[in-house]
Amino acid sequence: MSVTLKIIIEIVLVLSVVGTGINFWLCQKSPKFLGDTLLNYIQIKTLYTLAKDNISSSNMESPPYGYELNIITWIRASVKTLDKVRNWLFVIIIIFGVISFLLGIVYWLIVCFAFFLSSFVKVSGSSARNIYDDILTIMNNVYHWNKENPEECKEHCMEKEPRMLKNIYMVITEAEN
Repeated sequence: MSVTLKIIIEIVLVLSVVGTGINFWLCQKSPKFLGDTLLNYIQIKTLYTLAKDNISSSNMESPPYGYELNIITWIRASVKTLDKVRNWLFVIIIIFGVISFLLGIVYWLIVCFAFFLSSFVKVSGSSARNIYDDILTIMNNVYHWNKENPEECKEHCMEKEPRMLKNIYMVITEAEN
């Protein structure tokens, strides 16, 4: 195989690894972004302030298996989806790595370096919006749960799942008082 053809293939591989790597790292970083956002009282308050009218005016029926399970299911589904996408992207990156290794060790090192560089990407606007949508869904559940059964909601948010729901519960109850 000619050197020119190898270089062209390598350029395509590097560009593919960067694009795939960025998406891989976004999937990898999104659950942490969700956790960090849930722990940030000011961000939760800002989100609630922006969405308060929509949340309070929505007619949400009580979930058949309860709000607690609905919230847990929503978060698990969101994280599991990201995990599946991340895993498939990693398989694709491995395939790109094998192809570049077949071209030569220098080409493989370049692809590895491109993947490493793609890890410095921050959570993008669209990824953040997806996380904020998940948080707004959780807020909607907590809001309606608190309306229907405030004692049970408080116990769950403040004692069973304080890391995830404490700030949401506090913001909602403060806004209602």
